[in-house]
Amino acid sequence: MIRLLLAAIAIVLYLVLTFPVLCFLEKKAKKNPEEAGWKSFSMVRWIFKKISRIAGITYEVWGLENIPTDRAVLYVGNHRSYFDIVMGYMTVPGLTGFIAKKEMIKIPLLNRWMDRMNCLFLDRSNIKEGLKTILAGIEKIKGGISMWIFPEGTRNPGENPEKLMEFHEGSLKIAEKSGCPVIPVAMVGTAEVFERHFPWIRPSHVIIEYGKPIYLKELPAENRKFPRSLHKRDHLLHDKRAGGTEMKELNLQEIRQQLDVIDASLTELFETRMELCREVAEYKIQTGKPVYDREREQQKLKAVTALAHSDFTRKGTYELFSQIMTISRRLQYGLLASHGQEMDTGFSMIEDLKRENVRIVYQGVEGSYGHGAARRYFGPDADMYHVKTMEDAMTEVEEGRADYAVLPIENSSAGAVSDNYDLLVKHNVYIAAETELPINHALLGREDADIKDIRTVYSHPQALMQTSQYLNAHRDWKQISTVNTAVAAKKVAEENDRSQAAVASEIAGELYGLKVLERSINHNKNNVTRFIILSKDPVYRKGANKVSICFEGVHRSGSLYNMLGNLIYNDINMLMIESRPIPGRSWEYRFFVDVEGSLSDAKIRNALKGISEEAVSLRILGNY
Repeated sequence: MIRLLLAAIAIVLYLVLTFPVLCFLEKKAKKNPEEAGWKSFSMVRWIFKKISRIAGITYEVWGLENIPTDRAVLYVGNHRSYFDIVMGYMTVPGLTGFIAKKEMIKIPLLNRWMDRMNCLFLDRSNIKEGLKTILAGIEKIKGGISMWIFPEGTRNPGENPEKLMEFHEGSLKIAEKSGCPVIPVAMVGTAEVFERHFPWIRPSHVIIEYGKPIYLKELPAENRKFPRSLHKRDHLLHDKRAGGTEMKELNLQEIRQQLDVIDASLTELFETRMELCREVAEYKIQTGKPVYDREREQQKLKAVTALAHSDFTRKGTYELFSQIMTISRRLQYGLLASHGQEMDTGFSMIEDLKRENVRIVYQGVEGSYGHGAARRYFGPDADMYHVKTMEDAMTEVEEGRADYAVLPIENSSAGAVSDNYDLLVKHNVYIAAETELPINHALLGREDADIKDIRTVYSHPQALMQTSQYLNAHRDWKQISTVNTAVAAKKVAEENDRSQAAVASEIAGELYGLKVLERSINHNKNNVTRFIILSKDPVYRKGANKVSICFEGVHRSGSLYNMLGNLIYNDINMLMIESRPIPGRSWEYRFFVDVEGSLSDAKIRNALKGISEEAVSLRILGNY
């Protein structure tokens, strides 16, 4: 009853509320009939789609490719329901009018809309008036407007949709006289909406098939008046749904149309499932239960996988429902956040890093790139000192002897400084800022040295990698790693050996009294190293727009994908991902990820909440 009332209300409201628009379109049609026609068509199609949704109709459309797009046609269809007209207008590709019975002209407002929609009213009891209608239809066709006729003349109440009533003589006169193609149309399921349950409206699945065009001139003369064969198709699909006849002669377009219907159904079911998940989230909010129940999820996956019938579909079912469950968790995390149950990051916001009365530590010696980065961020007059290793620098901050440490984390040519990623996990320090330093390596040697004298080159492994093209051209040179580029320069200066050279900055060369043997030997001339500023305290500056995290996932297929899906769901841009082996666990890895955003953003906290629930461990390395 509700569906019937809603449909009736929708129709009445449309007719009343659109009356001013109708009057405007009638006037507009006098100047621009085509534009007025399309606007009228769009409005009617819109209300019919609303009515079909109210009625609970789902539908498939087959054979749209059979309808010519360069000319008007005559649609010849079976007539089972008032909804035949609704479905016809919803699916035809161009302007179309229906041949309606004369009684429809007596309905106020509706008659004017039907006239606006190129409908013609046929009086079958009056031959003269019927002929006028046929002639009007021919003129519509010639004007580029297709027509639709139900040759049975009235709705067919029969049980069998393939059993047609007698066609009225002259049904195809419009096509015969205009020469337009005839498109046979078969509809199944429209009577199930209303007529079978009168006065109730019930949901139904409707199948509409547009057949291939038929030209009457090509038919035998005896078939031109009563071409029942135009209309009766071998594969009306209502029987297939009931386990009857198989589909025959399916073409690609028809298969795609069926897929579209299935996809629409899947989408509807998915939305229904998400609504139920929303209710589950509300329950968990009230009871304090966690969102992620790994045991329950595995039981569910096992159950739905068992429903599949082949190895391929079982695997696909597992993957599909894994994703569905992952998405449902993200929905629930968002609802938890909206109720104030957000992840506590442990970080606090500050205006800016303190730059006065602070001690800065860097790895290496004076003249190193770390020294240069520290000067770049804190200024040349800052209180700085150096230590031997990068771990030493982190320890200085962790134990409070330094306020900040400046360490390299990534180079534009050589990639990540992997050791520092591992150390970030080991030590309780946090990334509070970053700075970038252009890197320009030089080959440095003694004042009296020449390139032909060089036999051994010292530098940091990253620097050796960044200058590999140059160094590999000198195959007789031995390459030895040091803890720092400036340490390499200092070593060459102290050992005073003409056969030794260092790859370091020109500033380091000046500092240690070395000569530049070759300038700018790094193969990437846009070589830049990113340095991080480490703090003992978990703080982030106002305006920080990058978050670094580290997590370990469950060691199984799809684990990483599911966790990163939290970023996708929250529209978070991932900037970088690195993997590092976990010590003592062969072939298992932890992941370092940089994302765009701030810990003050709800979407960032929501994503981190999701990852933390699904990961073995999660650590926020910093927001900067």
